[in-house]
Amino acid sequence: MGEIQRHKGMTLSLLLEEAALECPQKKAVFCGGASLTYGELNARAAGLALGFQKLGVEAGNRVGIFMGNCLQYLESLFALAKLGAVAVPINTFLTGHELVYILKDSEAKVLVVSNELLERVEGMLDGAETLSHVVRVGDGLPGPIDFEGIVEQAPADSRGRSVDVHDLAFIVYTSGTTGYPKGAMLTHWNVVTNLHAGTGAIPLGVEDRMLVFLPMFHVYTLTACLMAPIHSRAAIVLVPSIRPFSRLLKEIVLKRPTLFMGIPPVYEILVEKRFPGLTLMLNSIRLYFSAAAPLSEETIVRFQKKFGRPLLQGYGLSEASPAICMNRLDEAQRPGSVGRPLEDIEVKLVDEEGRDVSTGEVGELIAKGPNIMKGYLHLPEETAQTLRDGWLYTGDMARADEDGYLYIVDRKKDMIIVHGMNVYPREVELVLAQHPKVKASAVIGKSDGLGERVVAVVQTVDGVDVSSQELKDFCKERLAPFKVPHMILFRDSLPMTPTMKIKKKELREELAAEWEGKPPLQNCAQG
Repeated sequence: MGEIQRHKGMTLSLLLEEAALECPQKKAVFCGGASLTYGELNARAAGLALGFQKLGVEAGNRVGIFMGNCLQYLESLFALAKLGAVAVPINTFLTGHELVYILKDSEAKVLVVSNELLERVEGMLDGAETLSHVVRVGDGLPGPIDFEGIVEQAPADSRGRSVDVHDLAFIVYTSGTTGYPKGAMLTHWNVVTNLHAGTGAIPLGVEDRMLVFLPMFHVYTLTACLMAPIHSRAAIVLVPSIRPFSRLLKEIVLKRPTLFMGIPPVYEILVEKRFPGLTLMLNSIRLYFSAAAPLSEETIVRFQKKFGRPLLQGYGLSEASPAICMNRLDEAQRPGSVGRPLEDIEVKLVDEEGRDVSTGEVGELIAKGPNIMKGYLHLPEETAQTLRDGWLYTGDMARADEDGYLYIVDRKKDMIIVHGMNVYPREVELVLAQHPKVKASAVIGKSDGLGERVVAVVQTVDGVDVSSQELKDFCKERLAPFKVPHMILFRDSLPMTPTMKIKKKELREELAAEWEGKPPLQNCAQG
């Protein structure tokens, strides 16, 4: 290995501790009217680590984090890293039932949760048997332990315990093909080596400021938006969310961020939105980056023409911590390409038999490197299917040009990407199957110009009448909003194989023909 070998003993706790020693007075993070220097962030994380210890959190224990973007989220991540405990970031769009599943599966000992989210799930947490404490962030709710109440005065050196680089740092849950989320186990080595490789491709300097508005539970945000600035001694400008957009513009004008990490729907909106000329003149951002889903060539061209700044694409997934390849700032951009593999990451494109495909041909993208996850928690069979002979089988289809630039073509899996978040059809189908009037269903994705929408094709029991709204309401009680079908179509029957599996490919082709204005499907009505 190259540059990465020089950081063989680095962990996430050491990452912050070294930054605090080098530049204790430098601003590390801004959030609204508050801010923390590197020294203050390290001291707060150390004090919180002591508080977690008193709650019984030890090395290897799992702690769920269920909050929106805030300073306490960042403090919690580093406090757990200091203890050698494992952070379990949880999607804030999930329902209480989905949250409890993750808490049980990860065997979380403590849950750190914001007041507004605690109100949503209160009364359901008894189902998480391993949970011994709930720590709330925010004022006003009695009962659970107050976050500020457990932060102690840390020793001057504020150093964490000795943690092995191959210990787990995060368990990141991603939707599973079985209908249940899978916990991708990421070690300190996975994350830190990915940081070094990523910042080698797109250098960050101490004067840079990263604008962070994407949800902090997403692995893209965790690594590229939070840990990368700490690694480079840059600063983080933390915003609760992209809405309202006026707040985002205000932060850009006041805090002067220089890097903007987004997802395709954000850039699709930006190219259409009208901005005052002065706003564009005061734009401090030097570089925009997109990941989580493919970005159209048209959007890139229009965006760069409008803002006069580079917009780069990259590719990765949770199981790779997450980056596998990206475009470089100092290289000419190739339309539609997600760039070349990062340092110390090897990729191949293979056919169904695992043989390399020729240049220009489409094959499944597989990757090998120090950033590849340890495996899926409690899922040895799925781990063995995804990790083979050291290679991560991504399930994504791609082609490469003669210079090694990669172009993502399609997904081998049925996964639907809704605003940068993964939805597996099987998960939605399992919920629909619980409705007494549903006999069978098939869930597919429909492009809407900004990404994809979830579409369910439903066969009812013996032709019983049920409205699409009834089924949507049923799903809303059991699924996160982005997983709820946007459109429900009804059919008397679904195309089946001899082994009684739904022919989804045939169904997609039929629906695509209908959506393109060709003769509509027979026996199919929109609810």
